[in-house]
Amino acid sequence: MIIPINESFITESHTHGEIGEIAAGKIHGREAEDEITFLNLWASRCRMSQ
Repeated sequence: MIIPINESFITESHTHGEIGEIAAGKIHGREAEDEITFLNLWASRCRMSQ
């Protein structure tokens, strides 16, 4: 997410939460066909291995 934000492709206002929050029903996922759910599994894997 750092590179797209630094290159002004997206802003932090484009993010709404983490995938676990969607799975737990705490926040809504996509609400329109043109919205994208982005999941960075590499970051999750790095955090788990620490």
